[in-house]
Amino acid sequence: MAACARIRRAWAPYRQGEKVSRLASANRASPSSSPSPRFRSDRRCPRHPPPLPGIRPPRNRHHHPRPRNRLLSDLILIARTDLELFEIALGARFQGTHRVLDIAQELSSDSQAERRARAAAILGWLGEGKERLEALEKQDPSLWVREQAERALSRHALESWTRSWFEKFLNARSVAARWAAGRLFLECADLRLNTWVWKKMHEGRLGRRLKGEAVLLLWAAAQEGAKTRSDKLKETLLGYRVYDLATVAPLEAGR
Repeated sequence: MAACARIRRAWAPYRQGEKVSRLASANRASPSSSPSPRFRSDRRCPRHPPPLPGIRPPRNRHHHPRPRNRLLSDLILIARTDLELFEIALGARFQGTHRVLDIAQELSSDSQAERRARAAAILGWLGEGKERLEALEKQDPSLWVREQAERALSRHALESWTRSWFEKFLNARSVAARWAAGRLFLECADLRLNTWVWKKMHEGRLGRRLKGEAVLLLWAAAQEGAKTRSDKLKETLLGYRVYDLATVAPLEAGR
């Protein structure tokens, strides 16, 4: 009951203000009538109601600024498998890599080796930041980070080979050459091909037979090599087996 009374007292001036507004409107409509001495027409209702008792008013977002890319940065830092890092980079390649690329570049200069290693993995899957990866490979004080940068550069090279063999497959003049290019393409392909290969298919003026063979090749890549490589990423994180990390973590926590 006491709370209800406080709420009524808090809102009383606003009800009074609404009453004043209605009376002022009536006075403007009939100039001959004199305003009531109790209610003055120059009184105005405040723009914002007072906070209700026990309810905290919302804070202005400008009072507590947060980094623009905080969410993406947190996703990278809490990823528990290589597959999660790969999916972050893959999603960025579909939507635009500039934000994730900026975060990875920033993390690659962090004082913690783990963050630099995660940045190297992201840059490898993005297919960008080659100069930064080369610098990490040669100059980083952590051997672990240098190894991750080397692996990231190998992923860059692997994607270049994937694009090259697919181009050779489309331009081969003989069945044997096309078959050989297709087999090498399957050895190199991973799920990153979905970010560019279908655009290549639509842009190229392919004959009906060649287009059908290319679709079969991409179906085989999705079902065999690419999916298998992605499944293996569930078992590792930055050069370590996830099972080993899960076994060591409780032991370290118990010390």
